[in-house]
Amino acid sequence: MKRNILYLLSLFSLLFVMSACSKVSDDDLRAAHKAYKNGAIIVDVRTREEYRENHVDKSVNIPLQILDKYVEHLPLDKEIIVYCRTGSRSKMAAEYLTKHGFVVHDVATQADWERKLPH
Repeated sequence: MKRNILYLLSLFSLLFVMSACSKVSDDDLRAAHKAYKNGAIIVDVRTREEYRENHVDKSVNIPLQILDKYVEHLPLDKEIIVYCRTGSRSKMAAEYLTKHGFVVHDVATQADWERKLPH
């Protein structure tokens, strides 16, 4: 029993550490920030409620569930930066948009987008 509890505590600790690690490399994040400086659009693919709670400044909210209805309104001549709460929805959005001809930067989360990069 004591061994099982220690095993579960170790597993939870590992999961916590892994969830705190960024899924986005510094190079990918730099590329996204460069794209933003060159006019890329930041798209928050979370729900409207999540967006209202907090969001990246100057981002637009297009929830993943309705992205297919808005894809034709996004300009193909602009790069797209996507993010969500955990990175799973942004990954799906990035794949979908890429298939529709967009250049996409998946920055996973707001925290990733806002994190400080080493020089």
